[in-house]
Amino acid sequence: MSVYTNLKQLKNKDSEAEFSAEITLETLADYEKQELAHMGSDFALPGFRKGKVPEAMLREHANPIALFEEAAESALHDAVREIAIDQKLHVLGTPHIAMKELAPQKPIAFTVRFAVMPEIALPDYLKIGREIFERKNAVTVTDDELREAENHIRKLAAQMAAKHKELAETGTKEDENKEEALPELTDELAQKLGDFKTVADLRAELKAGLVKEKEQAAHDAKRDEIIKEIVKHAKITVPPLLIEQEYERFAEERAHELERMGTTLEKYLAETKKTEKILEKEERIAIERELKTSLAFQAIRDKEGVSAEEREIAANVAFLKRRYPHQDPSSFRRTAEAYIVQEKIFKLFEPKLESEVEKESAVPPTK
Repeated sequence: MSVYTNLKQLKNKDSEAEFSAEITLETLADYEKQELAHMGSDFALPGFRKGKVPEAMLREHANPIALFEEAAESALHDAVREIAIDQKLHVLGTPHIAMKELAPQKPIAFTVRFAVMPEIALPDYLKIGREIFERKNAVTVTDDELREAENHIRKLAAQMAAKHKELAETGTKEDENKEEALPELTDELAQKLGDFKTVADLRAELKAGLVKEKEQAAHDAKRDEIIKEIVKHAKITVPPLLIEQEYERFAEERAHELERMGTTLEKYLAETKKTEKILEKEERIAIERELKTSLAFQAIRDKEGVSAEEREIAANVAFLKRRYPHQDPSSFRRTAEAYIVQEKIFKLFEPKLESEVEKESAVPPTK
């Protein structure tokens, strides 16, 4: 038997679906009995064992208002879940429930508004991604950048030398504000700093490291560009209810962060020279952009059949636990799965390494 009755659809646009429905007095009575049974499982009276107190006596000891409210809350939760299942809705976020009236001995008339998965028209994301990744970017290291890296190494060498000196001279302590003279970069110093024979070897390694950093930065920038281009050309209607819920969550987190920093929203607005209205507009735009990105990636995931295997998730969760030992691990699985799927999607765009191409060409085609 259905929990709800008199279902009517009020809205079906902008990736939202809204319905009105009722929960009858008979259904509410059944839920009150369930609540009483739950209460009675841990309730005892003289002459009755725990869990064996008759329903009529339980009612005498129950708060009728609290009993009705708990029954109504359970019935509403189940009714909303049933509506979503019966209407085959792919629900995003939390449904918004509004009751017309909540009073004992009266049926519950309510409306429920769902944010649902929108129809998403994706651009040729493979073409976008591959064109951006295949674009060549010259990576160079300037003399100034190399000199800055060398000076950093010399500073580290000076600090190490000062520490060794302090340990060697018992009872002495170097002045913390004293400026240490930077040692000259010689073959001897290079040999002390690692597996280098000459200064030229050290400089070659520093340059290679800088090139690698720049290549990684360029790679990450291409990823960001791909995301922006896909979202820019995709047709996605983000449910307004979902934006509203995400904004409320974001505003609450922002308030906690400002409190932690010992400041207020008023001071923050003064420092940034913004009004609260402008700040909210900017935050809502950013939230909508993030939601569009998430929905676009979910659509690509479904279309390409991308998934995270259990062993991959377990390995990433273990890494996150080691990396963030003081953080609540309850969200690690979701974070790990999202990261794995994201990496697999980006692999669709990235040029294959020569070794991968050779490996594929070595496999005979299926007939």
